[in-house]
Amino acid sequence: VLAAAGDFVPKVEQAFDETQAAGIVLAVAPESSGDQPKGSEIRLTVSQGPEPRTVPTGLAGKTYDEAAAAVSAQQLVPVKAEDFSDTVKAGFVIELRPGEGQPAPRDSEVQIVVSKGPDLVAVPNVNGTDLDGAVAALEAAGLEAGDVFGPANGKPFATDPGAGKMVKRGTRVDIYLKR
Repeated sequence: VLAAAGDFVPKVEQAFDETQAAGIVLAVAPESSGDQPKGSEIRLTVSQGPEPRTVPTGLAGKTYDEAAAAVSAQQLVPVKAEDFSDTVKAGFVIELRPGEGQPAPRDSEVQIVVSKGPDLVAVPNVNGTDLDGAVAALEAAGLEAGDVFGPANGKPFATDPGAGKMVKRGTRVDIYLKR
């Protein structure tokens, strides 16, 4: 528009602005409203919107409330998410998404992933089923059928680890057969 209005040469500079949305003209220079010679350079400062924030660091192992306060202090929005962890105690922060130290737009969401502890399941009772039923029950519980001990035509009566024991999902469970 400036070029068409009188052969002005626009020079656009961008700057972060906490109150003006991206694309809004913040300043024009020279500021005089008088006539400018043809071919004059007109400097425009255009908003890039708010400066990106840095996702806080050092929050792994903290409580959700501690992490949420640190995220909020950076004008970011904390959102709680949960996941299983074998290494982080239940109720404590595993990680942030986007990651710690990463830039994020002001007022954007930061997921704070909190540990639910290890992913544990109960070993099902396979007593009284046939071998195929025992294997299916273990797999349905998220476990892996391990070795089978006992007579080839026997019926399952026990497992190792035993029925009802809480174990990590994916654990191998041996099946014992009897006549």
